[in-house]
Amino acid sequence: MVPYLSFFGFDEEPFWVTPDPAFLFLSKNHREAFAHLLYGVERRCGFVALTGEIGTGKTTLLRAFFAHLNPAVYKIAYLFNPRLNPQEMLHAVCREFALEDHGESRVLLFDRLNRFLLEENGTGRSVLLVIDEAQNLSPETLEEIRLLSNLETDREKLIQILLVGQPELADLLQRAELVQLSQRISVRFHLDPVDFEDSCAYVRHRLRLAGCPDRDLFPLPALTNIYKFSKGYPRLINTLCDRALLIAYTRENPAIGPETIRDAVHELGWVSSARFPLGRWLWGTVLAAAVFVGLGMVIGYGSRQIPPGEKPLAGTAADGNALLQACPVPPSGAKDGLAGEIEKFRLGLAVRSEGESARAAFDAVANRWGVRKLGSWFVAIPYFQQLVEAAQRRGLEVWIADPSLEELLVYNTPAILEVTLPGLQEKRYLAVTVVDEGRIYIAPSLAGSDHLSVAEVKGLWSGRALIFWKDYRGIYRPRADGRRSADLAGLQNLLHKAAFFQGNETGLYDEPTREGIRLFRRHQGLAQSGGINEPLLILLYQQSDVFQPPRLKLAAAEGNPP
Repeated sequence: MVPYLSFFGFDEEPFWVTPDPAFLFLSKNHREAFAHLLYGVERRCGFVALTGEIGTGKTTLLRAFFAHLNPAVYKIAYLFNPRLNPQEMLHAVCREFALEDHGESRVLLFDRLNRFLLEENGTGRSVLLVIDEAQNLSPETLEEIRLLSNLETDREKLIQILLVGQPELADLLQRAELVQLSQRISVRFHLDPVDFEDSCAYVRHRLRLAGCPDRDLFPLPALTNIYKFSKGYPRLINTLCDRALLIAYTRENPAIGPETIRDAVHELGWVSSARFPLGRWLWGTVLAAAVFVGLGMVIGYGSRQIPPGEKPLAGTAADGNALLQACPVPPSGAKDGLAGEIEKFRLGLAVRSEGESARAAFDAVANRWGVRKLGSWFVAIPYFQQLVEAAQRRGLEVWIADPSLEELLVYNTPAILEVTLPGLQEKRYLAVTVVDEGRIYIAPSLAGSDHLSVAEVKGLWSGRALIFWKDYRGIYRPRADGRRSADLAGLQNLLHKAAFFQGNETGLYDEPTREGIRLFRRHQGLAQSGGINEPLLILLYQQSDVFQPPRLKLAAAEGNPP
């Protein structure tokens, strides 16, 4: 056991150098690299290249990428540090894909691999070959890998190849004998170290997850020195912070000062200037540091589901019509451009984790309702159910439904859309908060945009939504058996204020009440068989002058969209 754990109140080691999914942290640079990888693989670009200095987190980024890919969709072979000749490479690829390998000739190996790829393609699966430390490959072996990419159908490549390595890989690919391979690499990204902001966030993130009770254990001067000497390399940040904690423990210092960081640098044998300690020291350090492993959870659902047939008829509600008319649909000639925009927005969602998108979406809706946000501590799984429970703790009701976008806009209330991305098991979440002048405002923002068109939202959305509302009168009360009962007097009052009820507010489910419900449902385009339920009450509250729920269409007094 590390001696400083109990001294500082840690539950576990915060800067342990081996990968741990619980310590997932993606910097801005890693998010961008992730987006490039996802783009290249999903678009079947053939070759993708990722380079970066030692210690920037290339290999651990790959682990996150693998965790995000749906194993039912992708078949992955991963080769690490392959110092192999061309024939050995073919044997290694066949073994990784669990193909029979009895030392046959190159021709037989290619034939076996081609049949395997055709079978996988026929079942709808994509095959991905990932070669890490690819800078160690010889030009002859790289040329053999290029020939693998010739295995294709009339319409698409049968195998996608991801080359990962140090900057020397980029130099290697510039050699004249590899020009054909270099020209086939359509997606390239160089991973830089993290910046100062992400360096500080990374340290605090690991401290918090390790159970550190002191949020200021590493004050800003110490964080400044950490970045100064590590230059933002996650592996070095881990090593430096771990040594600094040990030094502080031996001196019984309750906090880490900048001088402790300098002493740690000296003990580690690093230069005492701001130079980054490249070279042999790095080769002798441990292999992995920061963790970037995806959660890969299949989301469970809770709360009430939409009753069959309970959907408003599109274009029947006045507010819904006004919102739809304000959102023009692109002409048919813009389909190719629209597809590109949707692809860009999907990448914008993919680079956020499921929890991050859920938190951003909830906070945007909470802001419209004026209730407490989730904040940075929201890490629960499954996220969909946690969003429901978080809303209920804040006095909001949640209706889980699968309406069309047109129907959703009819309800005129902020909602969270569940988004399914191709090839990913995890979900993403997108809040719809305001509709104004042809724009649907969303959160989190995507590709630098805080609003989308109707067509773009339709292209992203999977069809399931969390529709938030508030039962101001407590009409739709929960019963002991989990079902709902209606306070009919409160319902009669809302119907009366909406001019659909002319009787006395008796609290009885009499004929005037039934007639008022039928008339209101018919006016709103709701199914007549729905009875007293969420869509009925949402629309009644929306039209009441007494209550002021947030609406997608802002009133003039509410000003510009957030």
